[in-house]
Amino acid sequence: MEKKEKRRERHKKLEILLKLTGQINSDLDLNSVLFNIIEGVKEIAECEASSVFLLDEDKKELVLSIPSGPAGNLVAGKRIALNEGIAGWTAEHAKPLLVNDVSKDPRFHGDFDPSVFKTNNILSLPLLNKTGNVIGVIQAVNKKSKDGFSEEDVPLLKALSSQAAFTISNAQLLNERNTLLSEVHHRVKNNMAIISGMMQIQALSEENIDLKNKLLINIIRISAMASVHEQLYKESGFSKLNFSENIHKTIDSVLSSLDNSDRADVQIDCEPVLLNINQALPLSMIICEMVFHIVTNGATEEDYEIRIDLNESKSEEMVHLRISDTGPSVRELIIPNEDDSLRFQLIDLMAQQIEGKIEYASNQGKNQFRLTFKKSDAGGSGNKFL
Repeated sequence: MEKKEKRRERHKKLEILLKLTGQINSDLDLNSVLFNIIEGVKEIAECEASSVFLLDEDKKELVLSIPSGPAGNLVAGKRIALNEGIAGWTAEHAKPLLVNDVSKDPRFHGDFDPSVFKTNNILSLPLLNKTGNVIGVIQAVNKKSKDGFSEEDVPLLKALSSQAAFTISNAQLLNERNTLLSEVHHRVKNNMAIISGMMQIQALSEENIDLKNKLLINIIRISAMASVHEQLYKESGFSKLNFSENIHKTIDSVLSSLDNSDRADVQIDCEPVLLNINQALPLSMIICEMVFHIVTNGATEEDYEIRIDLNESKSEEMVHLRISDTGPSVRELIIPNEDDSLRFQLIDLMAQQIEGKIEYASNQGKNQFRLTFKKSDAGGSGNKFL
């Protein structure tokens, strides 16, 4: 009868272990991972409190991260040397340590605040990464059973600590990656802003209209690239962005840079379309180029309309962009002038990059530019033509 009860209890704990493993792996935010670990340790070890120490390799110290129990908030962030305390011994020797009377163990460092929480017994286990190196320590503190911890508690907690170490390593790598991406993003953004600022100063002082427009279109191109990178950085996955949100920023950037844009009535109707950077960047540049050409070359003394539509045929994963206006035909104005034909060549080249099909049409005072392309997650540089 006693053996059956023990088997039933062990089966129950194995079920809890499986559930806790799923919870630990459900999120790679480091704080969430650590919280799930300490809650898991408390549940599986049936103890009053638990804690996770993470190794600071540079300082050779263990940092107490998100401990539970009555003194949790008071002791979070505390540091101990690798040769101090039960946690330090566990990390230094990379072995589990069970102490059922800490008052008789010389390795016990003492409670950080004994007036709030008193430690009676501890089960301490190392957190080992896949290469076998210690990255921290988990501890179960004060077993609720009067008999304290037993050797039977070790295997389950060891299994939990193994999974915890794997998930912590992944969360730390993700943190490092995000920090690096943030640093790269801000450096790129600052460099773009410096170049754009220098060109703006030159454009403001330039009297030659053609040269001024060439400076302005390059400023707008930089702004379009910066806008895509900014939005991509803010997205959690660093891979896709909702391009319909980007269009509004792109158009605002173009219009705010041009003196004669006040006559344009711009209407935007865009469905949510998710694109990766390899398609979002050239598409943003195409929109910039078209709107810039319409405003600078097709502008008349009269007010005119510019309408931008973006939608997706989800069954075929085809994206459709349509830009229409009621001004003069920009393409007819520019193409005959060989010096300016590069402007539309750039649009054609970027359309080729996303394997898009372009159509131009002018009919009864309305011009229309249509671009159709298939969505793709192909990797590579953001724009091979720039």
